[in-house]
Amino acid sequence: MTDDLAPGVAPLIAHLHGRTAQDLLAGGAADPAPPPRPVHGVVAADVALPGDPPVAARRYEPTGGAGSGTGIVWVHGGAWVFGTLDDAEADAVARRLCDALDAVVVSVDYRLAPRHRHPAALDDVVASFEALVTDDAVEPTRTVLGGASAGGHLAAAASQVLRDRGGPAPAAVFLAYPATNPPGGPYPADRPDVVPDLLWLDRAKTNLLFGVYADGRPEAPYLLPAGGTLTGLPPTLVTTSTLDALEPQALRYVELLRRAGIEVEHHPCTGLLHGYLSMVGVVDAADDALARHVAWIATTLDR
Repeated sequence: MTDDLAPGVAPLIAHLHGRTAQDLLAGGAADPAPPPRPVHGVVAADVALPGDPPVAARRYEPTGGAGSGTGIVWVHGGAWVFGTLDDAEADAVARRLCDALDAVVVSVDYRLAPRHRHPAALDDVVASFEALVTDDAVEPTRTVLGGASAGGHLAAAASQVLRDRGGPAPAAVFLAYPATNPPGGPYPADRPDVVPDLLWLDRAKTNLLFGVYADGRPEAPYLLPAGGTLTGLPPTLVTTSTLDALEPQALRYVELLRRAGIEVEHHPCTGLLHGYLSMVGVVDAADDALARHVAWIATTLDR
């Protein structure tokens, strides 16, 4: 029943019913969503960050410069194979994080599979963080790392890489509806009727897309965040949707972090679907969900 969805969600996703992951892989594009409400007072510029090769990114800064010293690396989703810096989950989210936290935000245009396999995307995220902590407008101790869905997977893995390198590490990590162990799950048994098949990332669908990125190397280092060493990681926020097939594995990741002694919070979101941050600026419940990320980041950094 549509009563299970937050106001504004059902008409926004109606066009996705009947579409499949195979449709997208074959090049079928979804209908464009309504544009998000604009955010004023933010300037953005496409940049190339140091890396091997250089990393394409978009840098956001409040008009007049960031005064808080906060830096954020933001990693959009897209099942490891889709996504651009113009997507709402990249651009609209980055603008709102920039405005709400008076922060410099770097949205990473990481390399996508199948052309680029693991660890190319992960390397781009790590390089972006290492570049941001040298930004003159940023205090390294106030630099955080976040991502959504596949971007949450990459952000979680990048936090482990940065810890192991022994250099600058995030002060905090925030993950929205992340995929933390695609092969292992766990996954729920049934898809609710209100969720389009395209947004229900069950085991078969997720592993089809993840397999394109993983390139048949399940034991590759840092490929599965939930299977990595979790001790010594920064404080972490995990937000999930109760109508998302990835929620059980995200909850399992929260449990594993707690067992490892990591400070972790879990915020469940009701009435929203996987990918809800792509609805910011359009659906009030998605704005509320992002506001919870903002509040947690501010509290964590200012302790």
